[in-house]
Amino acid sequence: MITLISFGALHGPAPEATLTYDLRGLLRDPHTSDELRELTGLDSAVRDKVMNTGNARQILIILADLIEETYCAGESRDITIAIGCAGGRHRSVVFAQKLYHVLGNDYGHIVRVRHRDIDKPVIRR
Repeated sequence: MITLISFGALHGPAPEATLTYDLRGLLRDPHTSDELRELTGLDSAVRDKVMNTGNARQILIILADLIEETYCAGESRDITIAIGCAGGRHRSVVFAQKLYHVLGNDYGHIVRVRHRDIDKPVIRR
């Protein structure tokens, strides 16, 4: 079982995990857009914005491959992957959902996903 947990670093420390990835320095934040701020990574407009930013698709492939290698190399068949961004509503949610599909569909793993901070208030910055 691979568990993916999206989280927002501004809502608290990263959850305990086998691997933790921080997307803040890698992808532009949809929070800066007035029309996207109150939405989440489950909304298509946010998903499109994140995935069409910079090297998002390449980063997704790299992360999926690293998770696959970690899963196959470990003695335990259960790993937890924490994926963070600033508020835990946009980038981390999009990537957790995308990784859920890649790891489940392309690699054939049993995957579950949890969005720790998706329902928390938008952080005003």
